[in-house]
Amino acid sequence: MIRSDFDISEEDYDKISIPFGNALDEYLRDNFIYDWMAFYVAKGYQMDALFEGTLSGVFNAAIDSVCDIKFGSTEDIERLKAILKDKYNLLLTSDTHLEIEEIPTRK
Repeated sequence: MIRSDFDISEEDYDKISIPFGNALDEYLRDNFIYDWMAFYVAKGYQMDALFEGTLSGVFNAAIDSVCDIKFGSTEDIERLKAILKDKYNLLLTSDTHLEIEEIPTRK
């Protein structure tokens, strides 16, 4: 479901948005962040690109670098569509607007 009610109650926020954020955090930790941090440190070390400082500073730089990734090319959208279809049974029906349909399952 795609919501159109941007002004939601605090109760709905607690019931919907908080669990959504928690699910995203859990996924990132379990499936991405540890490998990304290790890759960032290893590649930075190998390429002489790490600078003196705190480990928390390196963590923040690694997270910031994810935000700098360019995304949205035709190839990116096609790959996203394939993952949504194959893994989540969802069809992204527009390349410009957020329009999603569930793919009916065959019985």
